[in-house]
Amino acid sequence: MAERLRFRSSRPPALERPVSAARRATRWALAAGAVAAILYFSPIGPSRGDDPRGRFTARRPDFTRLRDMIASESSLMSIGVDNVGEFWLFDGKWTASGQRFVAYSRPEMLEAAGLSAKRYDAYLSLLGRVGAYRVARQSTLGGSLRGMVFLFRDSQGGGPAVDIVFSQRQPEPLLSWNAARSESRPAYAKLDDGWYVEFHR
Repeated sequence: MAERLRFRSSRPPALERPVSAARRATRWALAAGAVAAILYFSPIGPSRGDDPRGRFTARRPDFTRLRDMIASESSLMSIGVDNVGEFWLFDGKWTASGQRFVAYSRPEMLEAAGLSAKRYDAYLSLLGRVGAYRVARQSTLGGSLRGMVFLFRDSQGGGPAVDIVFSQRQPEPLLSWNAARSESRPAYAKLDDGWYVEFHR
């Protein structure tokens, strides 16, 4: 068997070459973007087939933290692995609504959106822990707080899609668990004060 030829570069090993702070930040941003894409496009995390009541009970502090964080944003109404305000992730690049052909890197997008990288990473961490890809709220100008934590779809299907709703007002129609689950239109069942499950097909 022929021996594989191995060539040694005359350049010093990569670990011995200084890496600038900007390059390290870029590498971290690319890595974080890749992880977010994997989380979004692969069926990992809790399955939609599990009981959302059990998931909510087990991760109540994380759901509460997501609600409080998005409620405290001054202008952003939605944040997730694929969306930050008016920015959406397509083919590894961020684009703004109405500017489809202008691509932003992750740092550029966060700067334009007014969201720090540390805070965005905190959102991604919480979303991953509850098995969700986005949290969003409606405008609270003159109204009560209402929003939703969008859970990953069950790749195996079999039942209605499920999301977690936080609302200061009772959503309608509010039904028993089994009745809401069997409705053909969007319907709600109560989890706890201010928290509901939305079933939709």
